[in-house]
Amino acid sequence: KTLLLAGARIGPRLVAVGEHGHVRTSDDHGKTWQQARTVPTVTTLTAVHFVDARRGWAVGHGGVVIATTDSGDNWTLLSGRLDGPEILFSVWFRSATEGLVVGAFGYAARTDDGGKTWKRFNVAEGEDGERHLNRIFTGPAVAAAPGGAPGSLWIAAESGLMFRSDDAGRSWQKVTLPYKGSIWGGTALADGTLLAWGMRGNLLRSNDGGNTFASVP
Repeated sequence: KTLLLAGARIGPRLVAVGEHGHVRTSDDHGKTWQQARTVPTVTTLTAVHFVDARRGWAVGHGGVVIATTDSGDNWTLLSGRLDGPEILFSVWFRSATEGLVVGAFGYAARTDDGGKTWKRFNVAEGEDGERHLNRIFTGPAVAAAPGGAPGSLWIAAESGLMFRSDDAGRSWQKVTLPYKGSIWGGTALADGTLLAWGMRGNLLRSNDGGNTFASVP
């Protein structure tokens, strides 16, 4: 009955993470679930991301980052501790080595060694750089790129803000939305439409790659 906060699909398997370090997996489309065999933390896990069918990362309170190489059955601790001050809300990996984490009060860090070490960076300066960074998601795929690579990377944030990167997270630009409350997440649809959602049932839609957004009734 533990609160679960995030999930991912890798082929036929579902992986969900939540309070007390719980990692649950299902191989029958969610009909039955089982706890992962080894999870090296009891902190709240807030997000999970897989770069392929076997390699994934989960993050949470205390700046904790854990990783799996067997589709979520067993996990190892890479970073953070139970009483750590950081609160991570989202994780995204471009490859098996390059990844980003974001969290409360503008916390953002990147790794180039699979999560063993992290280097902090600022998404924005001043007050904008102190906003909670709630979710990392990818923009519409670029058809001309190998494998249809993401054309942009986004961070959903507080106060009607999102941040956009067109260089895989090396630099970021602020995007101001017509809704001024917290934005919790977003996704790109197959036709290139970009959606973002937040508090009080607010849904925003962009048909031009994220240059402009309009509220959806």
